[in-house]
Amino acid sequence: MTERRADDATRDVEAWLKCFYMREHLGSVFVGTVSAVTSFGMFVTLDDLYVEGLVHVSELGKDYFRFDATRHQLLGERSGQSFRLGDRVRVRVVRVDMESTKIDFVLQDEPAPVENGDAATASETAPKKKKGKQKNG
Repeated sequence: MTERRADDATRDVEAWLKCFYMREHLGSVFVGTVSAVTSFGMFVTLDDLYVEGLVHVSELGKDYFRFDATRHQLLGERSGQSFRLGDRVRVRVVRVDMESTKIDFVLQDEPAPVENGDAATASETAPKKKKGKQKNG
């Protein structure tokens, strides 16, 4: 029992430290892999940081997503879009709850790069400048 309590304490501290670190990255964009799919959303593990967070099913768009436990996927009824175990996605950190040690993500519009698994650079997390002609003078 003592060893189990120690293991639980270690996991709790690790989860708290990950949340503490991710607080500084609110709004940042990262590339990750879908590590679990549930009826209420999907868990994504960030590739370079090994931090896991949840993309809630309500954040997947206006479609209704059905959970397929056999295929480990969420499938959109109207769009046919699917999210499966092992899919690569680009996510943005939107919430870090220190008390419950939970991290929430939302999907980014642009797809994750398949060949390059690096985390997003600082330029990707900054607001995009609109392209267009500039006035001179």
